[in-house]
Amino acid sequence: MSEGTAPYVQIPGDLRDKLSHVDQISEAVLALAAKIEEINTLNKIAAGTDDGIAKAYHAQVDRPTEYLTTMVQEIGRIFGVKAEAGSAAASVLERAGEDAQDAASADWTAES
Repeated sequence: MSEGTAPYVQIPGDLRDKLSHVDQISEAVLALAAKIEEINTLNKIAAGTDDGIAKAYHAQVDRPTEYLTTMVQEIGRIFGVKAEAGSAAASVLERAGEDAQDAASADWTAES
């Protein structure tokens, strides 16, 4: 910005489209979490519970996979929150742009 030039906010025309990708990321991450949970359930069933190998498997795999599932779910939730906040911000910025356009084109002459 050069000296004497007033600062301004430039809003990309495709802001809402760009923010929609955040929501898509959230959906994809949450779908991944569901798949991890499904795989974990199937693995637990397949491992069984009766013998030493099953017990060793569960001791090594169950807890870390639960942590992984929880972490991926939380990442998906955070992307979802960001998508909602981004959409709200885009709406505010669009309204602000419209208000600024209205103010710029208004007749500001004083009535006598």
